[in-house]
Amino acid sequence: MKYPNCEKLAANQEKIQAIRNFVSFMGDLEFRFASFYGREGNQMDTDYRTLEQRIYEFLEIDPNVLEKERQHMLDNL
Repeated sequence: MKYPNCEKLAANQEKIQAIRNFVSFMGDLEFRFASFYGREGNQMDTDYRTLEQRIYEFLEIDPNVLEKERQHMLDNL
């Protein structure tokens, strides 16, 4: 079995660290993620997704498949 999600995660560690550093910096400035909605797009709601969820979405990694790949690797040790 190949592990495309694990490989994608491993290949992007530098990029992931840069994202984490940036988000940490913005958090220090009290920056928050939010979504706009409503007819005019003028209402805002805090987006509570975790940083890991956002990174997986950005890299197009399915966290459920990633966990299955990890488990498969462990089972084959």
